[in-house]
Amino acid sequence: MAKYKPSALSNEHWFLGSGNRTAEFSAYKDEFSTLLSPIPEEQTRELEVRIKQIRSWEYWSVLRHIDLVKTDRVLDVGSWSTFAPLLWMADRAEFVWANDNGQFSRGAETSGFLEWWHALEKYDRRNIGLLTRNVSELNLDEDRFDVITSFSTIEHIDLRSDPDADTKASLNMFRMLKPGGLMCGTIDFGRPEEGEPLVRMYDVDLFHSKIVEPAGWRYVSRPYPVDAAKDVRSAMVYLLTK
Repeated sequence: MAKYKPSALSNEHWFLGSGNRTAEFSAYKDEFSTLLSPIPEEQTRELEVRIKQIRSWEYWSVLRHIDLVKTDRVLDVGSWSTFAPLLWMADRAEFVWANDNGQFSRGAETSGFLEWWHALEKYDRRNIGLLTRNVSELNLDEDRFDVITSFSTIEHIDLRSDPDADTKASLNMFRMLKPGGLMCGTIDFGRPEEGEPLVRMYDVDLFHSKIVEPAGWRYVSRPYPVDAAKDVRSAMVYLLTK
């Protein structure tokens, strides 16, 4: 089963652009670029901003904590924008399930998600599967996954229709994770009153009351915010276990 890798950079609010953080992040970005290289050039250009630049720092802030082994089964929630991390985890785990409902606040419809999936098929990865359903509605076996990841997704789930959708998602992810497994990812960090129509904002207290406490998660380490730059919205990194 995957293990948590402590890091000296944890448990502090830090910015990316300095010292060893930049060097370590650059190594991850290089690996992401290598993983993405089979995509045709025209698709690479279209994916460049969305996949390589905007969120690579966010992926790295979580993945550097995960020590996957070849017997691990992974569920990634909100996979439409996590192309490189899926490949990164598939290189290290037995199987990775990509989960998303295919509907996005930016106006992308299900067809956009399927186009993304067809691009992924170019890698001929037999250990990546697709689950196109809201994570709250996944009716999979209990204790199925060794690791569940979710990058900036929980704050968007059914925001318009259900104020408790984030808690329901957390409860179902808890049910599907094996005891001792890792649930890790990022979530938008800030004052809750600054939330937008399509984005919840969480401080540490709201994250605990909406995500952690109802399901019974245990903290692996204290959640901490991380920024790509001082003018970019913070994301809070969390690492939980069952």
